[in-house]
Amino acid sequence: MIIISKFQALLFENVNKREVSDFCEGVNGLVAVTENMVYLVRGGLFEKKTIKTYTIKSIISVGLRKPNMITNGHFQIITSGNSERTKRFRIAFYCAKDEHTITFKAPSYDHFTRLKQLIYKFRDKALQPAVVEAESTTPSDDVLAKIEKLASLKEKIIITVEEFEKKRGTALSNVMDDPYQYGYPFREKHLIEESKKIAHDPYKLHFKLESLAHFYLQHMYTQPDAAKKFVLICRKDIELYFRFLSTWSVQRPNERPPVDPVAFKELTLYYENRGMLWDAMDICYAALHYGVNDHTAGGYASRLVRLEKKLQNQWMES
Repeated sequence: MIIISKFQALLFENVNKREVSDFCEGVNGLVAVTENMVYLVRGGLFEKKTIKTYTIKSIISVGLRKPNMITNGHFQIITSGNSERTKRFRIAFYCAKDEHTITFKAPSYDHFTRLKQLIYKFRDKALQPAVVEAESTTPSDDVLAKIEKLASLKEKIIITVEEFEKKRGTALSNVMDDPYQYGYPFREKHLIEESKKIAHDPYKLHFKLESLAHFYLQHMYTQPDAAKKFVLICRKDIELYFRFLSTWSVQRPNERPPVDPVAFKELTLYYENRGMLWDAMDICYAALHYGVNDHTAGGYASRLVRLEKKLQNQWMES
């Protein structure tokens, strides 16, 4: 006979067990993840058990702090509706009181880490249509129509072959020389198509994602969708980075992998510049975990200290 806790009982009263991809129970509740939703079941010893739901798309980030010898760790869901308030809940006592937070002991840390990665994976998948849509758009319908019209005129012997070739070359040249009107979608489509071809190879895919990240970073202030796609691509690269390292160790066993992958540094700066300090700190923790560097004196450890000070100043001001 399998004995389940009251937290699990409440969860499976409200959620189909087959839809749950993974869940983990902490001190004051549990977290469960499906492809479209995240569930937090909470309640103290003498408190009524409650269940909160979050759509995957609504989650801005997941705060995860490792337990130490004195305090429990915590797993915190941050959405656009609670992001400002949850910034104040860093002290362990207040984290335990926060309705968006589950506290846990050291043995559960790895499991909660996997839950965090799973949430980001499903969230990125939910946001993926934005990139797919960009890939499927036809960036130069007007240019292609013009070339087709020229071809028709050539067939009807209204223009000569030489005139057709000259005008077609001019049209295509204009497309490639205008990086904002046509060059952006052409280049984007090419990079995405190349990424799909090598999606099975983490080694090659990492470098292609870096090219995409550089591309979106370059056009961030000229294309309205570039910033959103930049974040998506960087998160995807970080999510797959452990697979890249494994493949690198097989293909280049006697060489060290690159120590400064683009996604970590640029995404940290992106979040920091927009005041999204929790997210920036999460990337720093990931960078420290993988041993990457940002070519500064103190590296990501010093960057993390600076971000924590900024966060403390925000709390004091609020």
